[in-house]
Amino acid sequence: MNNNTSAPACQVLIQMGSLLLAASLYAQAESLDETTVLATAYPTGKKGIGPRVNVEDATNLRDAGIWSLNEAALTSPGVNIFSSGANGTAASLFTRGTESDHTALIVDGVKLTDSRVFPFPASNILSGASIQPGERIELLRGPQSALYGSDAIGGVLSLSLEKGSALGANKSWLEVGSFDSIHAGISFQGQEGKLSYNAFNSYHQTANDRERNDHESFHSGLRLDYALSGATNIGMTLRVLNFETEIPSLGMRPFAINETENTIYSIFLEHQLSDTWFSKLSIGGYESQFTNIGGFKDETVETNYQSLQWRNLITWNDQHETSAGINVTWLDTANSEAGINDFSEQNESIYLQHRWHQDDLSDFLVGFRHDHYDEGQNSTTFRIAGSYEPRSGTRLHASTSSGFRRPSVVDLYGFGGFGGNLNLESEESLGWDAGVTFEMTETSTLDITYFHNEIENLISYGPAPDYTAINIDEARTRGIEVSYRAGFHDERIQTRLAYTWLEAENLSTGTRLIRRPTHTLNADINAKVSDKLVIGAGMTWVADREDYDFFAVVDAEDYSTARIYAHYQLSDTVSINGRIENLFDHQYSEIPNFPARGMGAFAGITIEW
Repeated sequence: MNNNTSAPACQVLIQMGSLLLAASLYAQAESLDETTVLATAYPTGKKGIGPRVNVEDATNLRDAGIWSLNEAALTSPGVNIFSSGANGTAASLFTRGTESDHTALIVDGVKLTDSRVFPFPASNILSGASIQPGERIELLRGPQSALYGSDAIGGVLSLSLEKGSALGANKSWLEVGSFDSIHAGISFQGQEGKLSYNAFNSYHQTANDRERNDHESFHSGLRLDYALSGATNIGMTLRVLNFETEIPSLGMRPFAINETENTIYSIFLEHQLSDTWFSKLSIGGYESQFTNIGGFKDETVETNYQSLQWRNLITWNDQHETSAGINVTWLDTANSEAGINDFSEQNESIYLQHRWHQDDLSDFLVGFRHDHYDEGQNSTTFRIAGSYEPRSGTRLHASTSSGFRRPSVVDLYGFGGFGGNLNLESEESLGWDAGVTFEMTETSTLDITYFHNEIENLISYGPAPDYTAINIDEARTRGIEVSYRAGFHDERIQTRLAYTWLEAENLSTGTRLIRRPTHTLNADINAKVSDKLVIGAGMTWVADREDYDFFAVVDAEDYSTARIYAHYQLSDTVSINGRIENLFDHQYSEIPNFPARGMGAFAGITIEW
């Protein structure tokens, strides 16, 4: 492998830094304020919120050549994603240095019970899902169990299909390129009278860079909203994600094929009960089937999950609002290789939060949640957050919160030679962050945040021969997040930078947590050089980390990758795009022994009507 990544990384950093500096001299005025749903569970202005949240529009990301959910998540600071090689292979998301099963995934308002089921549904969706026109991606950092329950120790990632709009457009697209890659799809969005609709269907295939490493995915989604009256709306969502990935042999492990089928659904009723009281009732769930053919042994995991949610928002006046809700979930999962074949669980929870804000001057939020389970340990969590603007353009923010993760089915009952333990306690975390946001101009924003997390009861495995699951580990993660976003020259130049310095330590052993790089940088700059042509460049740099090389802990290689892309509007309805990934053809591995793809070139066409 080529370990000489430092020089190219420095070159790209210098070039992009020069562009950012030059562009910042010509900043123009336009508001950068956004709206978040994930931070409070209802639409809220992002500017005043204490919790750190990243919001992305899928259409904008696709124009920048970002087509996958894991690439979209990397636009946020505090995030690392490592996959077992190429497109479609299992991916792990680490938020603020916490474990890969410490970030909850919510799809169209339905929470996937990541840590309770193995293999994790979120891992497969993260690696295989492509983002579609009309979707919204949000990533909320820090412990968030006070709103989202188990798994949200590090944060929450949300993928949602937006409500259809009369201003929406119908699109069809086709992209082809290296590694025998094909990406094709069609989407519809609009409004007919009281009915709003947003739908898509997409297909992706690639042979990747290694022999017998093909990946194929089908991804479909639908959202319907119907206005019964000015105060009442009913709707539904339906999403199907099916993946098939070939897993090359490695060492003694033979070749295998992984097949995953996911169906995620919800129906909801929204009603404005009065001028001050808004209520939403939703019923949702998902069905998932994972099948492994080959490898050491064939395996099947089937999961059925349902949820009932009732959320309420009371707006007392222009400064005070209270939200509260109840949630009931039912989980059934069957794993052919676990120590128990069938597992069922019921969870009831209640949450309450209050927000007090004074125009743009200050914002304060406090909330708690209690989770009750039919078996095992119950949990009560909290969060407190606030921000204050001492002078125009400078906002101080801070938050503290707690989180937990229930033991998984395989933790409790064992799996593949690892012993289970029914006496395991939930993993728990307490975190805080503090920072400052500078609006250097109305289109130029810089945020610097320090975070600190303490995690107890981490689940690990004891010595041979039983390898029994036990609560032994305590961990600490802390670091600095830097986020810079700006639009210049009437938004003809757009820049984005996300950097994280991270220190993650197992306090029980005094060793580093593996797969946690000290430095992570993701940056992008694009320019609308004419009314029809947009060109851009991006890069990722990861440095100073440890990982497993089979059973040994090693210093994993640093790596950097660069990319360029272009988008040209041929007419009002037809556009073409091109991109080159891994521009310098670096040979590297995000995880040792699982090489990433080399340089790839892709070109496509989009028709809009």
